[in-house]
Amino acid sequence: AYYMGRKMGHYEPRTRYCDLVLNGEYLGLYSLAEKIKRDSNRVNIAKLKASDISGDDVTGGYIVKYDRPEYNTLQFVYPKDNDIQPEQNDYIDQYFFNFYASLDKPSFLDPDSGYASYIDKQSLIDYIIAEEAMKNPDAYFNSTFMYKDRINRDGRIKFGPLWDHDIAFGNYGNCYDPSGWQYRESGNVAMHITKILRDTSLVHQMQKSWHIYRGSFLNTDSINKTIDLLTNYLNADRIRNFQIWPILDGPLFAGCYYPEGHTFTDEIDSLKEWINRRFTWIDENIGNIYYPITGVSTVTELSNDFKVFPNPFTDAIFIQMKLKKTGNYSFQIFDVYGREIYLSPHHYYSPGDYEYEFDRNTMSDLPKGIYIVTLVEDGNNVFQYIIVKE
Repeated sequence: AYYMGRKMGHYEPRTRYCDLVLNGEYLGLYSLAEKIKRDSNRVNIAKLKASDISGDDVTGGYIVKYDRPEYNTLQFVYPKDNDIQPEQNDYIDQYFFNFYASLDKPSFLDPDSGYASYIDKQSLIDYIIAEEAMKNPDAYFNSTFMYKDRINRDGRIKFGPLWDHDIAFGNYGNCYDPSGWQYRESGNVAMHITKILRDTSLVHQMQKSWHIYRGSFLNTDSINKTIDLLTNYLNADRIRNFQIWPILDGPLFAGCYYPEGHTFTDEIDSLKEWINRRFTWIDENIGNIYYPITGVSTVTELSNDFKVFPNPFTDAIFIQMKLKKTGNYSFQIFDVYGREIYLSPHHYYSPGDYEYEFDRNTMSDLPKGIYIVTLVEDGNNVFQYIIVKE
């Protein structure tokens, strides 16, 4: 897991295999790992002092995570709960709130004010690729780390470091099956991955990154050679370990078990086979990821008799609607980047049937492409619809 993250160019906890001897007694083979901490050689973000409570100073750095027992609540890693100041707590909470709120706005694709202004997109892409490659059941809601540096040091959210992969790689539950996207599993809602994947440019960037990685360190031969190197390195140590911990035959935990007669070599072969099947499945399915912007979104009481036509259009477009509420209404059109390109005057409508025509000159001058029509009632977006200019 950490090998993948490092090859993507990120800091991941350094590990060393070690034999543990306690009071002269050999207790087996272990993996010693760094904890995730703020440090110039670990998560290299600005030090946040107690006096950093305003201006640029309060903007970083922070390390947060989603983790048990409150899976969908941000928890502080740095600063620690006992050290963080109320202003710092409020700042990072508000920053994440604004990030998630931006995903539900018509402008969520705007590069300056949309979701991408809050995060490092490539770090999210690499996080998704790594966790999906492992099909990690803990990803997206548990043992999920993020960090944010000070604004003058690229103060966007970055995803990682990676952590907690004991039940990944086909080792548990639904992960025995090497098919399927882990981010779509029920309960994986804290990070709103499917909302983010409505951004087709990010999806294309993720697809490109996957194929680049598959052509290098995620190549099947490369992965197998890495496993073989570690296997050979541990050859003598693992024999001593299984003499102390004879676990190769029988149950382990939570339904995991080794079949009778199972050997260390069998387990290595199973791991290679699972990884090959998993990576092949991603090869065949990553090009199919598509989450469209919702065609219609109703958040106040509107009749179903609501029509946008013609669609596709060339130089004229109309809205027919039956309103059930009295209010001030206006119409907006956004491009796919969330930039407003049309705003109508406000209209006071009583309940009834209405037809509205958008300005013909504006519509005819629009470049060909996809746009979003929004109906605003008393300052609130109450209806959205995708239109296409031919």
